[in-house]
Amino acid sequence: MPSPLDVDFIFGGYSWREKDFRFWKLRAIGQGFLSKPPDHWGKEPDQWRIQFVGDEDAIKYAKLRLASLLKDKSKLPEGGFDMEPFEVLRDIIRSGRYPSIGGPPQLVKVYEHMNTLPFALYWPNRASGKVEALGRPLMDYEVSSWPVLDPDDIRFRPDDDAI
Repeated sequence: MPSPLDVDFIFGGYSWREKDFRFWKLRAIGQGFLSKPPDHWGKEPDQWRIQFVGDEDAIKYAKLRLASLLKDKSKLPEGGFDMEPFEVLRDIIRSGRYPSIGGPPQLVKVYEHMNTLPFALYWPNRASGKVEALGRPLMDYEVSSWPVLDPDDIRFRPDDDAI
């Protein structure tokens, strides 16, 4: 059983020096942290970068599932990521295969100029009519001013209540 002090998280942002986004997985080790750069996929060194945190078995499964999904969409070896990492996470959560991974996904787009845009989503699906934002359900009186993602067809829709 892992120690309650074991923690992994992703830290990142935009580097003005590098003119690119940078991110690392940080793991608590004793009194400090160990950092790991993202995994590189594709032929070019920085072509596709992705970082996974969590259960090691789930990470292995997610990487295999992501590769399979990209292959099915004819994106390997020359394509790029779009919403495929989200699709893999969505499917892992819905399957219940890994109990340590659950709850509504939290999506935020980070722009080069330090702006961010959170996304709400219908969770667990659009038919449920429930909109979640940043990991919590919206109350009956709340309307999302953020785009609302339909997790099954990966389209952004206006919140029905806002129309």
